[in-house]
Amino acid sequence: SLPTYPFAGDRYWIDATWQAEEGPAIEYRTGTAADEAFQDGIKGNMMLKPRWREKAPGAAVSGTPYTKQVVALCGVRRAETVKTMFTSGGSAGGNADMINLESGTKARAIHKRFRHCALKLFDLVRTAVQSKPKGKVLIQVVVAGDEDQNGQWLFSGLSGLLKTAHLENPAIIGQVIEVEGAKNLGERLAENSRHPEDGHIRYRDGKRLVAGFEEIEDVPETPATAWKDGGVYLITGGAGGLGLIFAEDIAERVKTPVLVLTGRSIPKAGTEARLEAMRTAGARVEYRQSDVTCKADVEKLIRGITADFGGLNGIVHSAGVIRDNFILHKTHEAFDTVLTPKVMGTTWLDEASKDLKLDFFVMFSSGVGAVGNAGQADYATANAYMDAYALYRRRLVSDGKRHGNSISINWAPWKAGGMPVDAVAEEMMARGTGIVAMETQTGIRAFHRALDLAIPRLMPVSGDLTAIRHHLLGQKEGTGSRDRTIGQAGRKVVFEQLAERTEQMLTRLFAGITKVRMADIGPEEPFESFGIDSFMISRLNERLEETFTEIPKTLFYEYRTIRELAAYLASEYPGQCMDWGGLGEDHAVPHQRSARKTSALHSGPRATSMVRYDGVEPSEKAREPIAVIGISGRYPLADTLPAYWENLRSGRDCIREIPPERWPLDGFFHPDPDTAVAHGKSYCKWGGFMDGFADFDPLFFNIS
Repeated sequence: SLPTYPFAGDRYWIDATWQAEEGPAIEYRTGTAADEAFQDGIKGNMMLKPRWREKAPGAAVSGTPYTKQVVALCGVRRAETVKTMFTSGGSAGGNADMINLESGTKARAIHKRFRHCALKLFDLVRTAVQSKPKGKVLIQVVVAGDEDQNGQWLFSGLSGLLKTAHLENPAIIGQVIEVEGAKNLGERLAENSRHPEDGHIRYRDGKRLVAGFEEIEDVPETPATAWKDGGVYLITGGAGGLGLIFAEDIAERVKTPVLVLTGRSIPKAGTEARLEAMRTAGARVEYRQSDVTCKADVEKLIRGITADFGGLNGIVHSAGVIRDNFILHKTHEAFDTVLTPKVMGTTWLDEASKDLKLDFFVMFSSGVGAVGNAGQADYATANAYMDAYALYRRRLVSDGKRHGNSISINWAPWKAGGMPVDAVAEEMMARGTGIVAMETQTGIRAFHRALDLAIPRLMPVSGDLTAIRHHLLGQKEGTGSRDRTIGQAGRKVVFEQLAERTEQMLTRLFAGITKVRMADIGPEEPFESFGIDSFMISRLNERLEETFTEIPKTLFYEYRTIRELAAYLASEYPGQCMDWGGLGEDHAVPHQRSARKTSALHSGPRATSMVRYDGVEPSEKAREPIAVIGISGRYPLADTLPAYWENLRSGRDCIREIPPERWPLDGFFHPDPDTAVAHGKSYCKWGGFMDGFADFDPLFFNIS
């Protein structure tokens, strides 16, 4: 179908193979960008594990490249100790702001302290992002204490938040620094400030270690199955995504297993059909509503399983939620909503099952926790906590306080199952990292290999192995590096000319992506007036990243017009803007960065503009008639306009009872209005409900 945004005289057709009456066939290329990413690489699968490598700090340099430095401390409870640590051994304390992330909480449990610190760090990072920093901002999170002491290293999960912040805005540099004590802390901070490329550092026995990955060479080709006949298994989040896939795997592989699947809501009709198929195959399948973020619910769940079935052999914790949004717009409440199922859920499940003779305790984490992901600061933090928890629980096992293998699997996206990933994100992932969505059987084999290897944390990936090794392991690709210069020395240009040329280049790029004619794009017209969505923004960001190094992904949310964005780019990336616009020596004029506001930068006429105007700004023009070239809509019980029209023609009543997947009526509805009002309930259980409401694109509307 034709696009629903303005377009010029472009043709649209389906790729196909066409055979002329005479001559050879002309084959048109089909497939996705993920397919194209493999044209020069080797397709395959691999498994990675964490690796700490020793890396000595570089030599000291004069001055600092940071406009702001913040040191955030974890694991230190006494104020005088904080001051001593901060000022000991170096000059970092005199130039940086200090914050104790644990201030304001009296919690002693490590998971509660982590949650408090994560929310406080999120507020700090969001404030830094919202300030639109003009230079680099360094945020160093110091985790202090012995790793044997109350799980202190669980705070290393904060690295997921810092990695995501840097991906969203490269001006934010984040580091998690694990130290064994206060000695020489100032020197540690200073030497790490010289290595912004190192995001996670650990000091052990006088050595500086940096976190990374390495490939597992000896992966078992035919691993033993993790399940056993008659085994009892608990799968949280078992009514959808990966949980249901692995429940089906158990039912298929072993005889008479007992499967207890949990979730917060009642299973959908399609899920019930799959559960019934497992029962037909010989498995005993029970679905129990339970909230893993509630300690009492989890304790009741574990007690019930052991009472009903005499024990529990394994736990697969796959519950989780996402509320994707950039840090710039993400709320404190949304961050916590994503954090708790992973952080609190993992902790409650482990503590409730600590006396059981488990074979394994498996946490379904995500690769997002290891490398970060734009729009998912909360999800990255939550998964990084699970990764750290696997190591923490493994130590408890070695001390005889737990039983069974402790494993956290950093899953990449799956084609069927797991957290949803749209086509744009999948394409950009393939182009940028070589990783593609994993096939179901590949993922299942990776799970059994992970349990066979018994390594606390692993990352299975599929895709272009050469590109993956380059991206995750730092190995060089055959095509050489992508280092870019930022302009030749001595080239200078008047700021207004540079901003104007950048505006022209942006207009051309914008027209190419949106299919709006260049002559119809006003430089002060808001982006939303052109009907751009998150798909187009992702395309625009991808194209800008070909020219500009370390550019924020939130620009089209921070700057509302082409003129505002052009002024920002010209101010922050003058050399790259000169390269992009082809400005050479003939424009050489002494340059001083303008301190004037964006609205005053282009007050005069521009005779050299590529996009010509009649001297009147678009806001002053009379509005032209609007031609509607496309229309779409979604309504209750009608996902399309033809279905909606048919409902109108037939007089169909589209009001129905609240679907169970929205929210249960228990505790919500009472038929008597007076009783309902008195108890804070609703006396109405009917409404118009659209299907697929979770597919709404909040980023386009700048809401969470």
